[in-house]
Amino acid sequence: MNSWETAFAQLLDQLPEGTVLWWHRNEVKELWSVAMVMPNGKAFYPDFVIGIENRSKHEGVLLADPKAMYETSEQAPKILAEHPVYGRAMIVARNATGDWAPVVWDEANHKAVQSGPLDWKQAVVW
Repeated sequence: MNSWETAFAQLLDQLPEGTVLWWHRNEVKELWSVAMVMPNGKAFYPDFVIGIENRSKHEGVLLADPKAMYETSEQAPKILAEHPVYGRAMIVARNATGDWAPVVWDEANHKAVQSGPLDWKQAVVW
């Protein structure tokens, strides 16, 4: 894992008990890997597969992809992709204060934008 993926994994391990049930690194192009098809037809492998307590998706799974920084045009296809079982991946990047913040689609301006600090309560309904 690179430095920001390691920092994200450490965050997962430090969350209050009962938030994250389990997590694993989603390797690229392994037989067991979880891939998503982006609107441009290319495969996207979110970096983490996470079990979230009380999440309504299949087995509570949330796909997450931390970034060192976000670049709007590059992240847009990943934000818009939707896995048929697990839903959309949560793309996160550090904001100006160093906190993890989700990157979301701004429908009004048709671009990816970084939203407020990450609240893990969002993970249940992401």
